Amino acid sequence: MAATLISRSTWTDDSGGGTDGTVINNAELALIYDKIDGLFKRTTAGDLTLELENTDVTGTSDTGVVVRTGSGAAGDAYFQATNGTTTWTWGLDNSDSDNWVLAASASLGTTNVFTVTTAGLLTFIVAPSFGTVGFKSTSGNCFIGDDANANMTLGLTINQGVADNEILALKSSDVAHGVTDVAETDTFFTITKTIATTGGARLRGFSSDEAALALEGIGVVDNTTKTTGAGAYCRLIAVKKSGTTTAPPGANANMVVFQDGGGSARFIFDVEGSGFADVEWITYDAHDDIAELDRLQCVLRQRRPRLTPTRHGPNALLSHRRHLERLGIIGRNSWHIERARPRSMINFTRLAMLHHGALLQLADRLTRLEAA
Repeated sequence: MAATLISRSTWTDDSGGGTDGTVINNAELALIYDKIDGLFKRTTAGDLTLELENTDVTGTSDTGVVVRTGSGAAGDAYFQATNGTTTWTWGLDNSDSDNWVLAASASLGTTNVFTVTTAGLLTFIVAPSFGTVGFKSTSGNCFIGDDANANMTLGLTINQGVADNEILALKSSDVAHGVTDVAETDTFFTITKTIATTGGARLRGFSSDEAALALEGIGVVDNTTKTTGAGAYCRLIAVKKSGTTTAPPGANANMVVFQDGGGSARFIFDVEGSGFADVEWITYDAHDDIAELDRLQCVLRQRRPRLTPTRHGPNALLSHRRHLERLGIIGRNSWHIERARPRSMINFTRLAMLHHGALLQLADRLTRLEAA
C-alpha cells in the first residue's frame, strides 16, 4: 500500500472545541485527528503511514521533523514505537545530561540499550542484564562492560564483571567438535579466566581433529644470538609482580609447566634453566648401551659404526635406525635429510637414560678389570 500524503488541502483543523471529529478523507483511508490527545487514528483496516514531502528541488529546501521541549530544564524530547506488547523509545534524555538514548521501554532512562553522549561517547548495551559496548570517536576505543581504560589508546576493552565463563568465543559453521560440556560444538577458540577469583588467561582451541591450538610467530629478521638476551619468533615470558611494576621470577621459580588434561605436570622449566620431566625410567639393561650410542651416531652422521660390527649388509643404516626407533631413542619415521644433513627427532629424556646406563656398564667393566 502506498504512503498516505497529508497536505494542507486534505487536513482542515477545527479551531473550535477539542473533541474527536476532524476528519481527513482521501482515496486510500480516513483519518480522525483527536485534538485533545494529538492523535491520528485510522478507522478502517490497513496500513497507516505518515509521509512529509517537499517538492522543491533547491538546495535550501529541507524537510524534517523537529521534536522540541521548552528549555534545557524541560523534559525529554523523544519518538516512540509500540505494538502494545513491545515498546521502543528514542530521543533526548533530559535526566541523563541530554544524551541521545534508545530504550527498550516506554521511558528514556529505563532499559537503555544505546546511548550517544554529548561528549561523543557511544555506548551500546547488549541486553539489560549484560554489560555495555562503547565507542569513543576521538580515540577509537571500544568498550564492553566498561567505558574507560587509561592504558589503551586504540583497542577493545572487555569487562565481564563477576562472570567466570567465556569472555571471548570464536565460532565457525565448519566446526563440530562435540565437546559440549566445555564449549558449544561450533566454537573453535575461547578465552576464559584461569582461576575465577584471581584471574589469569586460559586460551582453548577446539577441533574435531588433532590440531586444536597452534601458536605461530611470523617475523622478518632471524635472531641467532645464543645469550640471555636472545630473541626468537615465538617467546614465552614469565614475569613476577613487584610493587606496581614487574620483575624477573625468584629463585627456583617455575617459568613454564606442561600439564596433561588431568592437571598433572609432565614438563617443568624453571628460572635457573633446569628442565624436569615426569618420565618412566628405562634402564636398557638388556642392551650394550655403548653400542647403542654408537649406532645412534652412525645413523645421524651417515657413517659406519665405530664400535658396532656391521652385520646387516647394505641396509645397515636403515636397520640401525629402525632398531633405535623401537627403543624409543629416535622418533618413529622422523629421520630425514634437511640442508644436506641427516636429521631426526631425538628423545632426550630416553637418551639421558641410555647415557646413564652406559656409564654404569662401563663402571661394571672397570670394576671387573680392577678385580682381575
